[in-house]
Amino acid sequence: DGQETVLSPMSKKAQEYTEKSLLKKGVKLKLGVFVSNFINDEVHLSDGTTLEARNLIWAAGVSAKTFKGIDDKAYLGRGKRMKTDAYNKMEGFDNIYAIGDASIMTADPNYPEGHPQLAQVAIQQAANLGKNFNNDFRNPQPFSYVDKGSMAIIGRNQAVADLPKHIFIKGFFAWAIWAFIHIMSLVNFRNKMRALYNWIGYYISKDQSYRMVLRPNEKAKG
Repeated sequence: DGQETVLSPMSKKAQEYTEKSLLKKGVKLKLGVFVSNFINDEVHLSDGTTLEARNLIWAAGVSAKTFKGIDDKAYLGRGKRMKTDAYNKMEGFDNIYAIGDASIMTADPNYPEGHPQLAQVAIQQAANLGKNFNNDFRNPQPFSYVDKGSMAIIGRNQAVADLPKHIFIKGFFAWAIWAFIHIMSLVNFRNKMRALYNWIGYYISKDQSYRMVLRPNEKAKG
């Protein structure tokens, strides 16, 4: 992770619990470094070290898609996100709007460096921008993000949740909440039931083909 801690947008408790849990699972953490290149089965890191690897799985970091004509650095912020005002209108243009991961808004006083790249930010920005469009921007409402909490899954029966009013939840209960929210966020009842059925099957069978962290058995170790 290029940051000095895992889950940098979340609380210190969430960071500490996650780091401890990953280390217990045998995950080796390298913090404060970036991947600079991947060549000849070697991962080159920004601190000058290299790691031998035949496969590299990129699992973090979001860079927004740029478009011809508005890809000048003057219009883009961190992660190539379009700079927008408090109404999600792109700076320097009168007819271009951007929301979610494509936008970086510094007009919200609670988030002067831009909002976290979370689904809730995009959902709330879309709702606010839609209302302004429906009103033809008469008395438009500036966007103000309402933090409903953040969650992250670590592994089987392990997750962390930062809820409003500085409530922190970890372990199985946080994992169950994470699973429930993700299932309820699916589009229709059929998708919800299919996901629930599949997840219950994975949970009971402990099928490793669905995991990112694999533990070799004794035969494989020998």
